Amino acid sequence: MIEKLKSLGAEVVQVGEHWAAADQHLREQLLGKDKTGVYVPPFDHPDLWEGHASIVDEMERQMGKRGGYDAVVCSVGGGGLFAGIMEGLERYGRLEGERKMSVLAVETEGARSLALSVEKGVLSRLGAITTIANSLGATQVAPRAFEYTKRYPENVASVVLSDAEAAIGSVCFADDERVIVEAACGHSVRTLIGMMTRVSANFEQHTYGTN
Repeated sequence: MIEKLKSLGAEVVQVGEHWAAADQHLREQLLGKDKTGVYVPPFDHPDLWEGHASIVDEMERQMGKRGGYDAVVCSVGGGGLFAGIMEGLERYGRLEGERKMSVLAVETEGARSLALSVEKGVLSRLGAITTIANSLGATQVAPRAFEYTKRYPENVASVVLSDAEAAIGSVCFADDERVIVEAACGHSVRTLIGMMTRVSANFEQHTYGTN
């Protein structure tokens, strides 16, 4: 991707070992000296949430014809994708009623900014990012993302995995789909595999018990 940006004439500046460090450099060193610069937020803006919410539009069109869906597994870094998914589910009335939708907000242990906020009950900031999934490296999630956990506590489950589990998810996805994804995606894959394993085990137990 970096080479593609350069081929289009962009000057690519890489700073720090994770997103939060790069963001700090951008705000303090670059924009602080360039009054004409424009900051494009990667997760904390209504336009981004609206775009992410369109994923739910696709899910409704595709899954609605196949009996619907019961849960969504969502990677969380800064919380933009999560906020958009929640916005879309809310629009379709999927967060209320008898069959409330479950949303699993998944982070790695070294980037658990949403989980920390949920535990403390207030929007909180991590002291450091210590994960191989460095694209998840926001020390604090968007306020809107945290607001959704407060608004729908029965729907949202904060899930935290180790880096090892995230790596396993990436390997499993490569084996099954022949597509390589980074650990920031692998931890959601690992969560989904765990869910399916438990569902399968419960189904087999129920089946054997009725034979």
